[in-house]
Order: sequence, then structure tokens, then C-alpha cells
Amino acid sequence: MRRSAAACLFTVLAAACGGPADRVAVEDLGDADLRVVVARTGARAEARALNLQAPYRYELEPLGDVFERGDNLRIWVLGFKLDTLTTAFPALANRGLDDVLSRLSPGVGTAGPGRYASPAPDRVLFATVSADSPDDVPYEIKPWDQVAADVALYFELPGEQACPPVGVVVRAFRRDDPSRACIYTRNQTCEWFHSTEDRCPDETRIFGGTGTIVQHPDGRLLIGSAECSRASAESGGGRRGETYAYRCGDHIIGVQEQPLDALGVPWIPVRSPGVTEAALQQPGKWAPMAPGALFGSSDAGQVSLRRLSAQGGQVEVETLQHTVVDHPTEGSRAAASADGLTVTLSSGTFKDAVGTAEQCFRLVSSSVPFGWAPLEQREDAARLRLGPGLSPFGGTLAWDIIGDPGHIQAGLPDLVNVRLPANAGLFTSLSVRADPAQVFLQTTNGAFNFEPLTRFPGERALLGCPRAVVVPPGLAQPMLAGPNHLYALLQDRLQLLDPDGNTLADIPGEGANFSGAWELLRTTTRRDEERVVVIRDAEAHIFDPEARRHDRVVVPGQILAVIPGPDLLYRAPNEPFAVYRAQVEAGQLTDTIRYALPPFEEGAAELPTLDQAGVISRRGRPLVAFSAGSLAGILDLETGLATAVPVGFGAEVVVVFEDDTGNETWAGVKTSMGDLQPVRFPDL
Repeated sequence: MRRSAAACLFTVLAAACGGPADRVAVEDLGDADLRVVVARTGARAEARALNLQAPYRYELEPLGDVFERGDNLRIWVLGFKLDTLTTAFPALANRGLDDVLSRLSPGVGTAGPGRYASPAPDRVLFATVSADSPDDVPYEIKPWDQVAADVALYFELPGEQACPPVGVVVRAFRRDDPSRACIYTRNQTCEWFHSTEDRCPDETRIFGGTGTIVQHPDGRLLIGSAECSRASAESGGGRRGETYAYRCGDHIIGVQEQPLDALGVPWIPVRSPGVTEAALQQPGKWAPMAPGALFGSSDAGQVSLRRLSAQGGQVEVETLQHTVVDHPTEGSRAAASADGLTVTLSSGTFKDAVGTAEQCFRLVSSSVPFGWAPLEQREDAARLRLGPGLSPFGGTLAWDIIGDPGHIQAGLPDLVNVRLPANAGLFTSLSVRADPAQVFLQTTNGAFNFEPLTRFPGERALLGCPRAVVVPPGLAQPMLAGPNHLYALLQDRLQLLDPDGNTLADIPGEGANFSGAWELLRTTTRRDEERVVVIRDAEAHIFDPEARRHDRVVVPGQILAVIPGPDLLYRAPNEPFAVYRAQVEAGQLTDTIRYALPPFEEGAAELPTLDQAGVISRRGRPLVAFSAGSLAGILDLETGLATAVPVGFGAEVVVVFEDDTGNETWAGVKTSMGDLQPVRFPDL
């Protein structure tokens, strides 16, 4: 086939020994959007990407020199549709023609890391120019498979375009057994780079072979001379935890790619300086209290409370305190009788203090509250009468009255540390409700409610008077505070109590026996309705406080935690590195989701440990913090992706909470050294 040079879309021009210009003319690239011209003269070759109108001039050397040594000029014009290129290189999608041309770097030679063999063009035109070629040079349309080896075209793309993002960590594991993982960093040439000179010890077990691993932009994974094809990732539906997946031989390989966080940097937890306060090293219990978290313990025989908070990336620990209405001074006195106590205030001190509905009387000499009593009346500007509640005792000058001091001009009133009566016993449990705000604390000899004082800006470590709560006989587990009730788990039922401990209703457990190691938890439905859940082993009892309903469900594994839904997180037998999430509706297990949680260290044998202490909901997104050996991490239940950071041997997540702005998620992690390691988890 011959075409006139004047009618052509493509022209090759070169000076030939000072004579007239030699021309090779080709046309008709069909519906291609751009073309790549490959020229060869003997051992020399070049490739250029051009639009359909731009001329091409061969300039590697004069054609006269080519012909004089007996070589010819061979020209391949490869027409590409944009769709063809964006299928092979997805990072080029949704870009204009000029943008694509600026990013394509074609070359001739052997493909390798960072150099990717060309996809099949949509049309191939070929022509040969020799010394005796006529003015009109013939061209041919060739099948790509006949000329691909001669053309040897590749495209060089930087990692940001070929396999973004560059520099992130990828964990590869077998889908049917995520107990072993190989960990790599993807570099600029899309190679999965191992952190040591040795190969991953489980590479052959996972991939079925070993060698240099390159992630091709078209979706393939090249391992030495072998190739894995792209498979459907388990990123939704019934399975999650894979960014993408490959089929290597008979196995599916899941890959968790370290995602970017909300700021566009790799999603990596951030450690803060550890907290070594001795009080936090005592045995105790944690409870989130937005913002921050509370810690209750028995210290030197007395119960104490502390608040952990984070602000501006820094963590601090505060001892919870009471405000003091009045201190005794010379001339002050307290007169007690069987029906109450009259206290004469210090002269002129807090004359306008009206107190709250109750006051605490605290013996200074023993540094513990003696008890609490309601404010019965204010007899005059200097005297308060407290009603029955305090044990009568003789007159003393060693006392404080604790309560809200009312209006003050500036600053804070005097403060004393929160303490319970000396006969309260040892600390056993702590729970917090948000609306209305209340801290509920139980000891071996009683239970107490505290209301936080919120009138003082910036102060979240102030509590009102401890109010004694009636503890029902026959408790199977420590009581729990909810937004509308206190909950008491008895041997065969759940009891709903008012804030003073008075029984409001019983919900029978329908044959259940709650003696033993059951765990009493509170959560919500997807409609934000409260539920109380009691779990042990594979069994869960779900109570609806409003409808007075009880349901029992059993999962095929060990229940680890409960999240809003209510959904049950459990570990199935023989799958230690996977977590299941079962949704519960009307007492029935409905949808179940499997999350792969492979090791974060190659060859690691420590199982990921997660429980109720790590559960938090972040803007409606459920998260679970976990530990594994020396690591602390977080599992995002929406995507199934996880991240972790080393914190120290024997890591144990004890609480998860939000910072003071409500914009950051933090975990408190205890280590075998006894300190508390704060870890911040950026948002995805």
C-alpha cells in the first residue's frame, strides 16, 4: 500500500548526504488518541510519544551515514487510545491528552523495575526506509504480536504514577492462613523491598516461590520469573482486611497496604512519653470519660481516682478533687445530734455560698470524707444545717465542708483530693455515663455516685460529693452506670436501679445462671438505643432496658468484645489471626464479617489481643485497639485495615479515649515495665 506524502499525518525528515530530504509517510491510525514512534538503525533506537499532529524528525544520526554502512531505517508508529493506556497504567486515568503525554516516558529495551512493557497498541504501522526508497514509501499494518519483540517498547513511570503511594509498608499473607506475613516497603520502581538482605522466611510458603517482587501497574505481581494475577480483594461484604489480592498458583494472597491518614501521610500510630506515676501502676480499672479517661484504684488502703487527658499531643494525669466550701478556723464549731449537724462557718468565708443539694463533711485529721449529708437548710449567713446522714460525733475543729461553693469572684476555691469513707473498702469497679454526667464507683463495702462539677472553665477533674448507693444483695458482677439507670446483674436476672440504688424493674435472664466470670457491658443499637450485654466464652445475653426484653445468642468462637449494633467480636477456633464480627437482630445472628489480622512482625507468634477496653466509636466509625507482643495497634472495622507501633514488651491496651478537643483517638497501653504508654492513632 502506498500513500502520497502530501496527504500524510506523519512525516520523517532527515538530511541525507546534503541531498534532498528522505521521507517516510504513514497515515490512518484509526481512532487512536496519540502515537508512539519507534525508530531503529542497526543497534541504535529511540522512542517518542507524540500527539497525532506533531511531526517526527529522525535525528539520531544522518541517514546518509546509516545507508553508507548498509543499514536501513525501520519505523514503527504505534497508535494508542487513552483507554488502552489508562487500563495498563491506572494512575493516568481521568487526565487530559497533554497531561498523559507529559507523563509517558517511552523507551526501547528490556523491561524491569520502573520500566513496564507496553500494552498492545490499538494499531501498528511499519515502514522501512533504505537508500533506494522511492519518494512515496510503502507502509504496512502489522499485528502487535509479530513485532513486539523487535520493537521492545517499554514505558518508564515513577512510582507516584505507577504504584502510588510510594514508601508505604505492605503486608502479604495467605488468605486461608494469615498467621504468617511478609512485610515489605514499596519503592520508586514499584519493587517490594525487604528491610533486610535476607528474603522473608515465609516468602515461599506464602507466594509459592521467591525472588525480586515487582508490583506492575496493570495489576500483576511479578515474583522472579513467576507471575501472580490480580484477584478480588476482601475489602467489603463478608470479608475485610485486604487492600488488594493476588492469585499465586492455587492460593489467594491478601495484601494490607498501609493507608494514608486524613492528613495524607502514612497511617502510623504515634507514641508519647510514658507516664510513670506510681498510682497508675496499682491494680485498678479504667473507664473512658469524654474527654479523657478515669482510673480508679486502692492506694495505701484508700480508694482514689485519677484522670488521664490529652491536649496538643501531650498527656497529663490529674488527681480528682473536691471543692471546699469552708475550712474551720478559730471559733468555728460543729454541733452534732441524732437528727443532723449544724456547722458554723468561718467568719465571712463564702458568705454567699449556697452549696449543692448535699454537702460532704470531711475529717481533716484522717484525710478521708467522714460521710455525706443533705443540706437541710441555711439557718443564717454563717450557719448551715446538714440533715441526717452523718454519724453523730463530738465537737471538733478538724473538718472541711465539701461541695459547690456557688458564686466566686475569680479562680478556684480550695480543693481536696477525692477520697471515700475509711470503711468503704477496696476499689472493685468504675463506670461513667455521659448524660447526665456521672461517675459510678463500687468498692468491696459499698457503691458511690459522683457528679462532675462543670462550672469552672477548663477544669474536668472536679467532682461533687460522693453519694452512697444501695447495693442489691446477691450481685453476680459489679454494677454498671447507664444514661438512665444503674444496672445490677444478679444470678438469674438484670436489675434496673435508680441513681440511689432503688429497684425499678427486673428483666429475667430466662434460665441463665450469671454466677462466675461473666462480663457486664453497655452499648447501643444502630438507632442509638441502649442495650446491656452480658458475655462469657461463646455466649451473649442482650437486655433491652426499655422493652424489658432478653435475648440469648451463641457464636461459633470466643467473644472478645461488643460494639454498637450490637455486634459481637469473636475469634473462631483454629483462626487465631482473624476476628469475626456478628450482627445481632432480635436475638438472631445475621451478617458476619471476617477481618484478617496478620502479624506486624515476620515470624511473630504472639496473638493479637483485643477486648472491651479497646473499643471506641470515632464519629460513628467503630475502632478496636489491640496489642500483640511488644506492639500496640488499632483495627478499623469499617475498612478492616490495621496499623501498629512498638511500645514495649508485654503491651496491654487498658483504655481508649478521645483528647480534649474530641479530634484525636488515644490509647493507654501498659507494658511489663509497669508504666503507661500513651499512643495516638491518627484518623483514616
